[in-house]
Amino acid sequence: MAYTTDLTMDATLGDDSRPHVSGDIEYSDPRAHWPSHTAVTIEYSKDGKTGWKSAATIPVKIRHNTPSIPEVFSTSFTARNDAYWRARFNGNPDLASSTTKPVHLRRYSTRITGFDVTPEPIRKNGLIHLKGTLQYYTGTAWKPLADANPALYFRPRGASAYRYISDLSTDSKGRICNITQNDTQDGTWAVALNRSIGDQYLKSPLVTDYVDVR
Repeated sequence: MAYTTDLTMDATLGDDSRPHVSGDIEYSDPRAHWPSHTAVTIEYSKDGKTGWKSAATIPVKIRHNTPSIPEVFSTSFTARNDAYWRARFNGNPDLASSTTKPVHLRRYSTRITGFDVTPEPIRKNGLIHLKGTLQYYTGTAWKPLADANPALYFRPRGASAYRYISDLSTDSKGRICNITQNDTQDGTWAVALNRSIGDQYLKSPLVTDYVDVR
């Protein structure tokens, strides 16, 4: 007779596209015993229904070996950033197999196109204008990302690091809204989406434009 197991899993997708999974597993019947090498398999599927494949096997360290006290597991690994995930315990003669409900994890790649700072060159204390379009990749095409807040940075000529200036915004077509800044010195202006928008979008690469002040 195989006794029931209770398996749970939490899963998130980091900015680096690495799934992070954790959970616990337990049984309640005192007649049951853990396998000698207890492990949980993390599986993924494109649609959450068919075609399940193994992504990682996580050893479960048995710390309590007592009924109704959960044993925990966790890991991170490199994988695709659009899939359904579940945890599976294969069981043994004492314990029935168990599988968690699928969890859909997806984060879209992002980019900023057409970034430009004008005019160039510019007089000291003159106003510069920024433009560019924030987009996300659906898997088949790049589309505008509206109502987002990419960040603006500046690196003075000769400096080694950028300093944060302000958050920007995008309109319904993903375009950076009309922003003006007083420019007082030569240097490089840069924009990137580097703050999470919920759990859907990955950070974008930094785009830059050097401006000469005269």
